[in-house]
Amino acid sequence: GWIFLTLTVRNVEGDGLKPAISDMMKGFNRLMKYKRVDKATLGYFRALEITKNHEEDTYHPHFHVLLPVKKSYFTHNYIKQSEWTSLWKKAMKLDYTPIVDIRRVKGKAKIDAEQIENDVREAMMEQKA
Repeated sequence: GWIFLTLTVRNVEGDGLKPAISDMMKGFNRLMKYKRVDKATLGYFRALEITKNHEEDTYHPHFHVLLPVKKSYFTHNYIKQSEWTSLWKKAMKLDYTPIVDIRRVKGKAKIDAEQIENDVREAMMEQKA
């Protein structure tokens, strides 16, 4: 299966954008190395989106992450939204609770999800070799 994760931090002013993105990259790498996350996931596709709040003249950097998860994820390796939030807060070393959204990706019934998952898993194993 697949899950779609959105990881946020507080808005920053223009001169704080570059260091915020750098911190987010480091924090994301820490997050993915946590045993709890590593045990449940098979890799990731990550995109950085930056939106602008024109009224306050601030920027909102955040990650959208597509995660292929192991079959056991939805049974005994499930990570609740509150736990994803705690893990992201810890990885980012934040003194506030960030907003984190997690949802299951649901495909069309006609797609052979198992074949896609096997192909992705095989490609990822080749990358590690």
